[in-house]
Amino acid sequence: MKKQFKHFFVQTIEPYKDDIVVVVGMDADEFHKAMKRNKLFPEAQKELSEIVNNSKELFDGGNNGVVLSNRGGTKARVLWLKKWNNTWDCIDNLVHETNHAIHFSLVDGRDMGDEMEALAYAQEYIFSHIRHELNQALSKWRKKK
Repeated sequence: MKKQFKHFFVQTIEPYKDDIVVVVGMDADEFHKAMKRNKLFPEAQKELSEIVNNSKELFDGGNNGVVLSNRGGTKARVLWLKKWNNTWDCIDNLVHETNHAIHFSLVDGRDMGDEMEALAYAQEYIFSHIRHELNQALSKWRKKK
């Protein structure tokens, strides 16, 4: 069985300070273990775990990616990608999911739906930073294989 790249980190939407937990290649159980191991969002762990548990069919199903949000409460979101190998299908998927993340954070969370330029800059920012982090982690992972 081919070993799959897995990665877990937090990306902040600047300057809004909303956080996105980015998860690649993990199922819901691995997500919970990574949250505990990394001690991220101690105040929001229960809420984020409930979001994932309530959406297990999306998280563990046949989707290539999903953004989970509680639409309130904490300002943390979960952006899950089934895989990352920096191919066009993965890049397209990341563009799609970052759009959802920006919508949840800035349109639903801050009522910025009319701020087209702010939404575009925020998506550009998180897309670039997430892709950079994933590519660096993927490169390290490939060297270790």
